[in-house]
Amino acid sequence: MRTAEPAVTSERPDVSVVVPVRDAVRDIEVTLSTLLGQQGPTLEVVAVDDGSGDGTLDVLRRLAAADPRLRVVAQAASGITAALIAGCGAARGRLIARQDAGGTSALPGRLARPAALLDASPEVVLASCGVRWLTPGGETLDDEIQDAADADAGLRRLDVRTIRGPTHHASTMFRRSDYEAVGGYRAVFRFAQDLDLWLRLAERGRHVVVPEVLTVRTLRASGTSAWMARWQRDLAEQAIQAAHLRAAGHDEQPALDAAAAISARVPRRPTRSQRAQASYHVGCRLRRRYPREARVHFSEAWRLAPWDVRPLIRLWSTR
Repeated sequence: MRTAEPAVTSERPDVSVVVPVRDAVRDIEVTLSTLLGQQGPTLEVVAVDDGSGDGTLDVLRRLAAADPRLRVVAQAASGITAALIAGCGAARGRLIARQDAGGTSALPGRLARPAALLDASPEVVLASCGVRWLTPGGETLDDEIQDAADADAGLRRLDVRTIRGPTHHASTMFRRSDYEAVGGYRAVFRFAQDLDLWLRLAERGRHVVVPEVLTVRTLRASGTSAWMARWQRDLAEQAIQAAHLRAAGHDEQPALDAAAAISARVPRRPTRSQRAQASYHVGCRLRRRYPREARVHFSEAWRLAPWDVRPLIRLWSTR
């Protein structure tokens, strides 16, 4: 059963930051402190605990008792899309920003800069920023900043091979009114809910970029994108197909049905093979700049899937 814990203040904030959380007890306080320390717009943080079993919910409730800007929504484990739907439904701000738990932090200006872009023009429906990626050990891996000139055009290339959305889901902000007008996040897009929403927002207006790093993410093998690449691509193709159908004036239901069927096949937890693939993926990201750390992940991938020779080859070639 989902429970929303009431806010102390009745004042409506400028921005609601929606943070889905599951089993993030080791770093949820850091994530929230970087958000609650933001200057500029008034804000609330809506943290949705998605059935955590590690004490995360207790930490959230303790922090919420100390700061009325933090609101907690608790639900049985239902997945990130369900958590986003619940969080955005509880949001009271006129703008909604996304943030992840689990090694994510917000730099100064994360809320003020994109909010200014949205407030400056009613034609802008989606604003995003650059992302800094850290290694699992906390070293800087790289900065990902989207070309501001290509931000809008990239989201209109309705081909899974060439489409270009925001740098990361946790870099985005949009108006609550636009979110509600397009129907919000949709549960059938279990691991492509972000792209599906962005495409529908793009049908109402423009995507613009703050061309600087305002969000920091830690690369981890436990991250969804590390082991769900196949499913994300399949669901992305259906989100794009739905956009094609809408553009042609056709019913998008066939694409939604296909997405629902794909989502139903996705395991709730990663299999051993998927965990191996995730470790291999992280190792490949790290190997050029941090070979020693990459070897740890290649070793883990080989341990989990000794029938796959790719991690072994990478171990031998990474010095």
